[in-house]
Amino acid sequence: MTAGDLAIKEQVRPPSITRVLDRLEGLRLVERLQNPRDGRQLSVKITPLGADRMSEYIRAKELWLEKQLAVLSSEDQDLPAKAIVLFDQLAANSSGHE
Repeated sequence: MTAGDLAIKEQVRPPSITRVLDRLEGLRLVERLQNPRDGRQLSVKITPLGADRMSEYIRAKELWLEKQLAVLSSEDQDLPAKAIVLFDQLAANSSGHE
């Protein structure tokens, strides 16, 4: 993915994503590679270290959520799953109707 593509995906301006990528590259979490389709552009690729860090971050968030849900009653623990089903239904019903 190019830095421009990443900026669009993350909904930030290109200069902002450039600063973030500079920092991530300095930490060896991403690397910039020559874009094989367009030699004028650079592609951004996550490194193995970056993938490991991302997995650790996701797992920490999941553990935090598990701990938060554990203190709820079993009835309340079911609410997020029910809400997801309802939101999926709303999204399916509204697709193409703006």
